[in-house]
Amino acid sequence: MTSDDSSPSTVAERAAPADVRMVLLVLEAGADPLDRATPLHEAGTPALDRVARDGHVGRVDLRASSCWDGFTGLLGAAPRSAPLGPAEALAAGIDAGVLAADGSTADGSGVDRSSVWAARVDLVTVDDGRVLDPFGGRIDDPEASALFEDTAGALPHGRLLRLPGRRGLWVCAAALPDAPPPWDVGPPWEVGPRAPRAVFAAAPSLLAVYEASRRALTQHDVNAVRVDLGENPANALWPHGAGVLPLRMEPPSWAAGRRVALVAGGGPAQGVARALGWDGTAVDGDDDALCAAALAALATHDIVVIRTSTVLAACRPSAGDAHAARVDAFASVDARLAAPLLGALEERGPFVFAVAADGVVDSASGSYSAEPVPCGVVRGGVVQPAGGGHGLTAFHESSCAEGGARISGAEGFAALLQHEIAELS
Repeated sequence: MTSDDSSPSTVAERAAPADVRMVLLVLEAGADPLDRATPLHEAGTPALDRVARDGHVGRVDLRASSCWDGFTGLLGAAPRSAPLGPAEALAAGIDAGVLAADGSTADGSGVDRSSVWAARVDLVTVDDGRVLDPFGGRIDDPEASALFEDTAGALPHGRLLRLPGRRGLWVCAAALPDAPPPWDVGPPWEVGPRAPRAVFAAAPSLLAVYEASRRALTQHDVNAVRVDLGENPANALWPHGAGVLPLRMEPPSWAAGRRVALVAGGGPAQGVARALGWDGTAVDGDDDALCAAALAALATHDIVVIRTSTVLAACRPSAGDAHAARVDAFASVDARLAAPLLGALEERGPFVFAVAADGVVDSASGSYSAEPVPCGVVRGGVVQPAGGGHGLTAFHESSCAEGGARISGAEGFAALLQHEIAELS
């Protein structure tokens, strides 16, 4: 576990300098099911293809229930051990800033500080049978703020705390009237055709939040106007990714004694950086902005982890033809992230460059699949046989499945990266 004094600056100060630099590029929802021609197969990705040609590829069986679970698994976490809600709370400083020293929340709700749960809540569009729009018609402020404000007083137990956009956090004491239930509920965009009440059947406290929000939001004036305008109403809160505060995570073996930076968008990924004792850089921008931040971090850190959501964004309804959009997204990630990062590593000496998807998503339906994710790793700065012994020429789902190794769990992936670093140290 990280101790209370494991702030990013403390870790950076005590880490020993290392000659080897490593970059881990994580593609959020960066793979499709194997049973078809995939966008990654069709995209032009010369930088990623070099990983297959000169390095090693494979698939990691992370046993993940979501892309978020896959992302934290790539960083060494066991399945479902780093819930989204606590990570987002930590990123927002809620565990320290909202909970007062006397054990109550800053708003006086009296939540017991010694045992606190946090769940992400998203505004969604539902009917009694299914989730119609997991993004609630992409509602934003000021309407979203009005919905959260008018729903807060209707929820049983705990408190509703606001996050940017259509997101919030539900924070409550673990000692609820019903015994703490299983809290493993997926995000609305990954639940498939199941009815909401069936999804929450094993989590009565989360079901109570969902049903109370439905009653408060169904006839809300904001939603009445949206329906009149032909827009999807944001008529429920969907709680998911719940877990206990504060979030604590054990760094993977490849991070031990090394200065690590995590570069990603704002929100829960930054909470993971804090939980691991790493430096976190929140980027509000596209892959060019991510790359610039990663290159800056590479100048002062031994290892830089980058997570891009460009491929995931291509799955969303506004993308139109999701398959074609994902083809373009992979090509863009290759040109704007993978290629410049590989080039920067080569200029610095011995390096390890690794890439992995954190989830498999069907570009046609947007549904999540728990099959293993493709990954690859190449190292440079030393003389080594070309082709990695595989004879592969491209990086995609099929080449990783047919020409690579099957890697078991977070521990197996951590061991792979540690081995690659050790070979150059």
